Amino acid sequence: MIHYLRSFILTCMVFLASVASAQEDDKGFLTRTIQNALSGAGRTVSIDGFAGALSSRATFDQMTISDDQGVWLTLEGVELDWNRSALLRGRLEVQALTAKRLSVPRLPVAQEDTLPDPEAKPFSFPTLPDLPVAVDVANFEVAEIFLGAPILGEAAQMNLTATAKLNTDVATLDIDAVRTDGKQGVFKISADLNRNDRLLDLLINLSEEPNGILSRSLNIPDEPSVNLTVAGQGPLSDFNVDINLATDAAERLSGQVNLAEQGAADDPDRRIQADLRGDVTALVLSQYRAFFGTDVGLTVDALVRADGGLEVSDLALAAQAAKLRGKFILDSEKWPSVIDITGTVAATNGERVLLPVSGASTYVRRMDLDVKYNVDDGDEITAVFDVDGLATDALAIERSRLDLTGALAGNSGAVGTFNGDLVFSSDGLTLTNAAMSEALGQALNGRANIAYETGAPVQISGLDLSGTDYGLSGDISIFGAAEKFLTQLKMRLEADDITRFSALSGRDLGGAAHVDVAGQIQPLDGMFDVNINGLTRDLKVGVDQADAVLVGETALSVAALRDETGTFVRDLSLENAALTATGGAELRSNNSQARFMAKLTDIALIAPQYSGPVTLTAQADQDSRGWTVDASADGPYGTALTAKGLATGPNAVMSFAAEVPEIKDFVPDTPIEGKVALEGLARQTPAGWQVDAKAQAPEDVSATVNGPLTPLDIDFEATIPRVQAFAPQVAGTLTASGNLRQSEGGIVIDAQAEGPYAAKAAVQGALTPVIDISFDAALPEVNRVVPQVSGPLTANGRLRQTDKGFFIDTSATGLYGARAMVEGLATGPDMSLTFDVSLPDVQPLMPGVSGPLAATGAIRQTPDGIAVDTTATGPYASRAQVAGVVTGAVPALTYDVTIPNLAALVPQLNGPLNVTGTAQQEAAGWRLNTNADGPAGTQATIAGLVGTDGTLNIDIDGNAPLGLSAPFTTPRILQGQAAFDLSVNGPPQLGSVTGTIRTSNASLSAPNLRIALKNIAANINIGNNSAQVDLSAESTEGGQIKVDGAVGLTGSMAADLQIALNNLVLIDPSLYRTSLNGGLSFTGPLTGGARIDGRIDVGETSVTVPSTGLTSIGDIPQIDFVGAPADVIATRHKAGLNGGDAGTDVTDDSSGLGYGLNVRINAPNRIFVRGRGLDAELGGSLLLTGTTNQMISAGRFDLIRGRLDILGKRFNLTEGAVKFQGELVPYLRFVTATTTQTGEARIIIEGPATAPEVSFESTPASPQDEVLAQLLFGRNISEISAFQALQLANAVATLAGRGGAGVISNLRSGFGLDDLDVTTTDSGATAVRAGKYISDNVYTDVTAASDGSADISINLDISKSLTAKGTVGSDGNTGIGLFFEKDY
Repeated sequence: MIHYLRSFILTCMVFLASVASAQEDDKGFLTRTIQNALSGAGRTVSIDGFAGALSSRATFDQMTISDDQGVWLTLEGVELDWNRSALLRGRLEVQALTAKRLSVPRLPVAQEDTLPDPEAKPFSFPTLPDLPVAVDVANFEVAEIFLGAPILGEAAQMNLTATAKLNTDVATLDIDAVRTDGKQGVFKISADLNRNDRLLDLLINLSEEPNGILSRSLNIPDEPSVNLTVAGQGPLSDFNVDINLATDAAERLSGQVNLAEQGAADDPDRRIQADLRGDVTALVLSQYRAFFGTDVGLTVDALVRADGGLEVSDLALAAQAAKLRGKFILDSEKWPSVIDITGTVAATNGERVLLPVSGASTYVRRMDLDVKYNVDDGDEITAVFDVDGLATDALAIERSRLDLTGALAGNSGAVGTFNGDLVFSSDGLTLTNAAMSEALGQALNGRANIAYETGAPVQISGLDLSGTDYGLSGDISIFGAAEKFLTQLKMRLEADDITRFSALSGRDLGGAAHVDVAGQIQPLDGMFDVNINGLTRDLKVGVDQADAVLVGETALSVAALRDETGTFVRDLSLENAALTATGGAELRSNNSQARFMAKLTDIALIAPQYSGPVTLTAQADQDSRGWTVDASADGPYGTALTAKGLATGPNAVMSFAAEVPEIKDFVPDTPIEGKVALEGLARQTPAGWQVDAKAQAPEDVSATVNGPLTPLDIDFEATIPRVQAFAPQVAGTLTASGNLRQSEGGIVIDAQAEGPYAAKAAVQGALTPVIDISFDAALPEVNRVVPQVSGPLTANGRLRQTDKGFFIDTSATGLYGARAMVEGLATGPDMSLTFDVSLPDVQPLMPGVSGPLAATGAIRQTPDGIAVDTTATGPYASRAQVAGVVTGAVPALTYDVTIPNLAALVPQLNGPLNVTGTAQQEAAGWRLNTNADGPAGTQATIAGLVGTDGTLNIDIDGNAPLGLSAPFTTPRILQGQAAFDLSVNGPPQLGSVTGTIRTSNASLSAPNLRIALKNIAANINIGNNSAQVDLSAESTEGGQIKVDGAVGLTGSMAADLQIALNNLVLIDPSLYRTSLNGGLSFTGPLTGGARIDGRIDVGETSVTVPSTGLTSIGDIPQIDFVGAPADVIATRHKAGLNGGDAGTDVTDDSSGLGYGLNVRINAPNRIFVRGRGLDAELGGSLLLTGTTNQMISAGRFDLIRGRLDILGKRFNLTEGAVKFQGELVPYLRFVTATTTQTGEARIIIEGPATAPEVSFESTPASPQDEVLAQLLFGRNISEISAFQALQLANAVATLAGRGGAGVISNLRSGFGLDDLDVTTTDSGATAVRAGKYISDNVYTDVTAASDGSADISINLDISKSLTAKGTVGSDGNTGIGLFFEKDY
C-alpha cells in the first residue's frame, strides 16, 4: 500500500514540476520529460493524452509503469486544477488533484544485479530541497484503487480522499480511505496543529473486519478484525496521546505517551514519558507466546535537554522470558556520562526459549547483558554479553561470551576518547552443515583493541580471530562521515592446514596458505586501492592435474584500484616452479584494455602421456566499436589455438582456429594419422550471434556447424568416408546431420545418421526446458558386423523428462525373432522399470541347445535401494527367478534355477537340476547360501563369503555322480558317486581350496586304453596347495591298480604319484591278453613335462594274429548322413557320432599333453603268438622311452620255439621276433626255412599283428606260387592236380588270415595248455604233443604216439642265452643237453 502511494505521489510531483516549466509549443517534450523522470532501470513509464500545459487545469488520460514482465501500475483520468502563479510567491495552491482509477495488480519485479560501472561515482549526503513556504491542497482524490491478489494475498478495492494545508498559522492533514469491495475497512489519519496557540488535535483510526489488509500485512495469527486508535488533544507543553490496539473486539495493547516541557519557556527541556502494556499473545505466532507471556510492558522516562543532552532515567521492558532495565545519560556533545543497562533472557523452567527474531528459529537457554559506566567513578567502562545454549537451524553454540573492558573519557568541553579491549570466545560450536562444522572446528576465539578520539578515525588494532589451524589478524582504521567512512586496513588470513576445508569445498584439499591485504576502501564512493599478496605451500585442490602444478610454493600478487577514472588491475602475478602467469587490466566505460600471459613449463604435469610447454597469451582492447580480442595458445607437438576479432558490439566478428599437426601425438593408438584442424567465424547479426565452423581430420573426416546462436538454429553435419579406417571389421561411409534450434517451447534437436551396411539412426525432440526425445535405429543385417549371427536389428523409443525423473519407453526387434521392451521411470527416487526379453529359439546362438528363451521383470527404487524381480524361462522347460535389492545399505538377493532334465544339455546326466539360494551384502562382501540338487542324487551346499576384494571364504559340501565328468573325459566313461567336503579361503584359485573328495564302488571304462576298472576307491585330501591322492581299483578282467602321491594345485600342477600294478589283466579280445605286475612313478607338472618311470613284469601273454574275416574291403569308412531323420540325429548325438570325428576309432587318440617315458617291460618267456597257422613262444624285454604321444621302443621279444602249419605240413620256425614301433600294436617277424627239390624255400610272416603280410622266397629265386607248390607238394606249380590247387588256395587263405583258428587251437585253448599239436613220428605213426609252463622258466611237454611210444621232455631256462634240456622216452632212451643261443 505504501509502495503504490509513493509511486503515485512521485508521479504527481514530477507532473506538477513538469507542468510548471512546460511550454505550450512543445507538448511532446513535456511528455518525454515526465516519462524520463519516472523511468529508470527495469521501469518504463508511458503517458497518453496529455493536455493543458499552460492552463490552470492540466490532464492526462493514462499513465502506465511496466517492467520486464509487463505493466504493474496503471493510473487513469488524472486532473490537476491549481494556481500556477502562486509558485512565484513560494506557495503551492491546488484546488483539486484527482484520479479516476489507480490499478496495481502486482508489485514490480526486482531487477537482477548488474556489473557496476568501471568508474566510481563520488558520494554526497542528500540535502533537503527548498520547499514552498505554504501548501494548500483543497482536494486530493482517487476514486478507485485496485490492489491485486499477489500484493495482499487477495484482491482489494478502495477509494482515497485527502486535504492538506501548511502555512505560518496552521498545519493540517486529513486522509480518508474506505474499502469499496464489500468488506468493512476504514483508514483515517487526521492532524490539526494551531501554531499560534501551540494546540494539536491528532487522530489515527484504522479499523477492518477479519481477513483484512491490516491483519494480513501485520501477520497476525488467524487474521482477526483489527482496530487501532491513536488519539490526543491539547497543548504541546503537556500533550497526552492514548494508544489502543484491539483484535476481535478484545484489547491487546494500550497505554499513554506524555510530552511535556520543562524549564525556560523560550528554550525548554522536553520530557517524554511512555507506559504501554498488554497481553499480546493473540498478536504473535503461537511459538513466541512462551517468550512474551500474557503481560508485556514498556516504560520510558526520558528528558531531552535544551543544550542537546539526553537523559534516560528509566528504561524498562518486561516479558515472561525477557527483562531489560537501565538508564543512560549523554552530554550536549553526545558523549555518555552514565551507562547502566542490564538484561536477561531466560525461560522460567530453565529450558531453551525461542526468540522472536526474523529468519530461522533461534533458541537460547540464557542470555545476559551488563553494561556499566559512570564518569563520576572514573574512566572505566565494562560490558559483558553472555549467551548460553544458542541454537538455530544452522548452528549450535554451547557457550559464547563477548567482553569489553576499557577507558571512556568525554567530559563536556574536552576531547572525547575511548580505548577498550574486546574479547570474544565460543565453545561447543556445532553446525548443521557437517562440512562447515569440520571447517570451523568446535571453538572460535577473537580479540581486538578499539580506540577512538573525537575528530580522529576509529582504530581497531591487534585484531585476532582464530580457530583450529586458521586465523584472521590485522589492523583497521575507520574514518568518520566527513571522510565518507574511509577505511584503511592491513589484514592477514592464514591457514596452516586447509585439509579441514575439504568437505566444505567438496574436494580433497591440502597444504598451507596465507593472504595479505593492505590498502584503503571508500565504501560510500565505491572506491578502493588495495594490494593483495598470497603464498601457498604444497597446495592441493583435489584435482590431480592442478595438484601437480601447485607443488611447492606458489606466490600470488595483485594491485587493484578504482577511482573516478576507472578500475585498474595491475601487476597480477601467479608464479611457481611449474607455472607463470602475469596480467593486468584498465577498465573504463570506453577505451579499456586487458593483457594476460601464462606459461606451463611441461604439460606432462597435468597430462603425463604428453610432454612440452604450453603458453597462452591474450589481449583485449575497447573502443567505440566494442572489445577487440586477440588470444592464442601454443601447446606440445605444434598444437595451436587462436581467437581474434571484435567480440562485442553490433558489428562483432570473431575468427577462431585450432590445429593439431599429428593426431597420433595425442592419440597414439588411433588407427589414423595426420592433421586435425578447426576453423570458423562467429558473427554478430541483428538477430544475434551466428557461427560458421568447419573441422577436418585424416581419412577425409569432416564436420560443419553453421547457423544462428541467438536465437539458436544451428545445422550440423559430419562425414567419415571410410569407417574401416577406425574399425577394420566394418566397411563403408558414416554420415550424420541435423539441426539444433530454439523453439517457443525450448531447444529441440532433429538429427539423422546413416552408416555402413545401410544402418540408420534418428533422434528428434526437445532438449529444454525438459528432455523429450524419440529415437529410431536400424541395421538390416547384423551378420556384416557380427559374422557369427545373421538377421536385422531395429530399435525405437522415447525418452522424456518428468518431475520424478527420466521416463523411457523403448522396444527392439532383432535377429532370429528376438524382441526386447523396456518401459518406466529410469531415474529419481521413484525409479521403476519393467522389461520383457524373448528369443524364439536359442539354437542359432547356442548350436548344442534349442528352445525359446524369455525373461520378464521389474527394476525399481525402494527405500532400501534398487530392487530387481525377474523371471526367465528357457530351453527344455528351464526356469529361473531372481529377486532382491542390489544397492543400498544391505543388498540381498534370492535366486531359484531349475532345469527339468539335465540330459538335454549333458546327455550322460538324466534328471532335474535345481539351484536355490540367497546372497546378501555385508561390509566385507557378499554372503552366499546356496543349495543344489541334481541328477542321480547330486546334492551340494555352498555357503560363505565372497569378499569385496575378490577373495573367497566358502564351504562346499555334498555329493555328485562321477558321470558329470563325461563331457570332459569322452570317450572314457566314469561312473559312481563322489562325496566332497571342501573349503575355499583366499583368492579364487586352486591353491585356496582345502578339504576331501571320496569315492567308493566307482568304475571307469577307457576304450582308448583298452581297460575297464571297477571298485574304484579314492580319497583325495586337498590342502597346502596340493592334493594327496590315495586310490585303488580292480580290473574287470582281474588284478588291481593302486595310485598314491600328491598333485600340486598351483602353477604347472606338479605331481609325484606312485602307481602299483598287481596281476592287472589287459585284454584286447581280437589281439592279446596279458597280466602285468610292477610299479610306475609319475613325477612332474601335469600341464606338460612330467615323466613316467618304472618297471612292468609281464605274465603269460597270448597274442592272436587275427583273421581278416570274409571280406577284403577293409575298415568301414566314415559315413556322411544326408537328410537324417530326427531320431537318427538324436541317437548319433547320444553316441557322440555327430561331430567331425564321427566314425573314428576312439582308441586312435594321440593328441593332448605328452609325458616323458622311461619304462622297462620284462617278459622272459611265455609270450605266445598264434594264428594263421603260426604257433610260437617268445621272450625278452622292452624299454619304452619318448613321450606318451610318440613312444620309442627299444628291445624285442625273441623266438624260443615255434612252428608253422600249412595243409598238415609243419615247418619249424628258424627266426621269430615281436617288437613295438611307436604304438602298442606288436610288430611281428617270423621265418621258417626248409629244403625242397629245387633248393631252399622260406615262408616269412611280417607286419603289425593286426594285419601281417605273408611272403614266400626261395634260393634260387622263384615266383611265390612256385615256392608254395614246392613246399606243399614237392612239385612245380604246373604239375599239381586240381585238388592240390584247391589245397594250395586254402593254405594261402590260412596264411592271409581267412582260415580261422582251427580245431587244434580251439582244443589247446579249452584245455588251458600252452602248446597242443598233432603230428607224425619218424616211423609214420600219429602223435599228439602237449606242452605247459610249470613255472616262469621251466617248460615241459609230453608226446604220445599211435604205436604206443611216448616221451617226456623238460626245458630249464638258466639265462636268456643258456637253456638245459632233458628227455625220457618209453623205450628207455634218455638225453640231456645244454644249448647256448645268441642273437646278433
